[in-house]
Amino acid sequence: MTVGVRTITIRWSDWPVSALGHPPERPTAVIVANRLIAVSPGAAEFGISVGERRRSALRACPDLLIVDRDPALELAAFEPVLEVLSEYVPGVELVEPGHIRLPARGPSRLFGGERALLDRLAVDLAELRPAGWSPPGVGVANGRALSALATLVSIAAGRPEVVPSEGSPELVSGLPVAWLAEIGEVPVDFVSLLDRLGIRRLGELASLAPSDVVSRFGPVGLHAHRLANGIDERPVNTVVHESTSAVELAVDDPIHDASAVVFAVRERAERLISEVAASGRVCVAVRVAIETEHSERSEHCWYREEGLSAAAVIDRVRWQVDAWTRRPGAVTSGVVLVRLAAEQVRPDEGSQEGLWGGRSERDEAALRAVTRLTSLVEGGAVEVPVWSGGRSPVDRHRWVPADTVDLLDAARVSRDAAPWPGALPAPAPTVVHRDPLEVRLLDISGEPVLVTGRGEMSSPPHELVDRTGSRRIVAWAGPWPLHERWWSPAVRRSARLQVVLDDDSAHLVAVQRRQWSIEATYG
Repeated sequence: MTVGVRTITIRWSDWPVSALGHPPERPTAVIVANRLIAVSPGAAEFGISVGERRRSALRACPDLLIVDRDPALELAAFEPVLEVLSEYVPGVELVEPGHIRLPARGPSRLFGGERALLDRLAVDLAELRPAGWSPPGVGVANGRALSALATLVSIAAGRPEVVPSEGSPELVSGLPVAWLAEIGEVPVDFVSLLDRLGIRRLGELASLAPSDVVSRFGPVGLHAHRLANGIDERPVNTVVHESTSAVELAVDDPIHDASAVVFAVRERAERLISEVAASGRVCVAVRVAIETEHSERSEHCWYREEGLSAAAVIDRVRWQVDAWTRRPGAVTSGVVLVRLAAEQVRPDEGSQEGLWGGRSERDEAALRAVTRLTSLVEGGAVEVPVWSGGRSPVDRHRWVPADTVDLLDAARVSRDAAPWPGALPAPAPTVVHRDPLEVRLLDISGEPVLVTGRGEMSSPPHELVDRTGSRRIVAWAGPWPLHERWWSPAVRRSARLQVVLDDDSAHLVAVQRRQWSIEATYG
C-alpha cells in the first residue's frame, strides 16, 4: 500500500477578519449567509464564536462590527504571505486566502527536517501579522486531506501538528467525521447521514468493511473510508508545467478595467471546464496566470476538492485581478494575456444522491445555462437567488448577479444552513411574490378575520377576496405569529396562514397591521 507524499497545510482561521486591517482588540466579525465565519480576538472576549448568527452575536456585543466577506480584499492582504512562501517552494496550492498547502519533502531537506522547517516558517510568518492575532494552524502529514485534518488539530491545540508517516490512523481515529466536510473532502449531506446512522468518529467509519461502505455510499463513501484509515494518496500539485488542458485570452488592445478582464475570460473558463468534462474528468486545481503590457505577472494555483465549475473559475479570476490591482504599484498597464490551465484533474466518479433531494441533471443543466448566459451579457444582467436566511419565504433568498457568486457554493449554503426558529416547515412555496398581493379574509358571516397579539384568530377563515373575485377556503392551517426586530424601530409583527381554496390552489397569506396579503403560492 502506498501513502501520500508529505504535505504541509497552513491555515489562518481568522484571516477573513484580520485582512480588514482593524486592530485585534476591536470586536469585529465577517459574515456569510447570516452566520459568522471569522471573529477577532476582541469579539471572542465577549463569547462570540464562529458559526453564530448575526442576531445572537449582536446580543452578546452590541458594538460588534459585522462585515460581509470580501475574497479579493483577503487575497490582497495575503499576497505578502505567498511571496514569503515562494522562497521555500516554486509555488503553493491556494485553497482560499489564508488557507494554503505545499509539499514538505523539498524544503524540509533544505532546512534540516520538518521540525526545523516549521520553526523557520513560524518566524517568517509571524513577522507578517500584527501582534494580537492568533498564529496559523500548521499540519504536516501524508497527503492533502490528512494534512488538513492535522491543521484542524493544530488550531485547536495552538501548536503545529506533525504526524509521522506511520501515525496517520492514530491521528484520525478519534476525530469527528464532520471534519471531513470542514476540509471539503466529503459533502455535508454525507456527514449528516453518517450522524443519523450513529457514525460520528472516523475510527467508527474505519472499522466498517470497505465493501459495505461502497455498496451503501458509493465513491464518496470509499474516499471517506480510506481517509478514516489514514490513507491519502493524492499529491499536492504545485510545480509549474505545461498542462494538457489550457486556454488563453490574448488581446492586442490592453484591458485596463478589472471587470472587463473577468467578462472577457468567461467564455474561456467555460471552454476549459467543458474540455475537461468531455474526457470524463473533473478539474480540482486550476492555474490562473495574468500578464500586463509591461510584463507584470500574477499567477496562482487554485484548488477545490469538489471540483471547479466555470463559475468557480471565474470567481477566482475576479479575486486575483481585484487583489492584484489593489496593491499599490503592482499594475502599471493593461492586461494583455490571461491563461487558464487545468493543473490537476481526477476521474469524475459521479455522486450517489439521497432518495430525497440532492442535485439532479436538471440542476446541472440550469448551472450550465446560467454560466452560458453570464458569458453572453455584461455586468449583472443575469441574477440568481442565494440563501440569506429568514423566517419568511420572501426573506430567505436574495437576488445577486450570477457572476459574483460561486453557484455550487450558493446552493450548498442553503442546504447546510440551520433552520430559523419560527420559520415555516417544508415544503417551501414554489412562487414567492416580490410584491405581496393584498387580499381580504372573511369568516362565514362576512366579517374580517383578525389575529390577536397572542396569535388567536377571531373566527375561522371562510372566504378569500382579491381583485378577481372571491373564492371559498376549503382547508387552512395556522396561524403562526411572528415578532421580529423587537429591539429596533423597524419592529415587525405579523401572522401567517396556509390556505387551500376551492380552485385547488394553495397560498401562504400573512396579516400585518390588519391587512392580509398573499406572500407565496404553493405549486
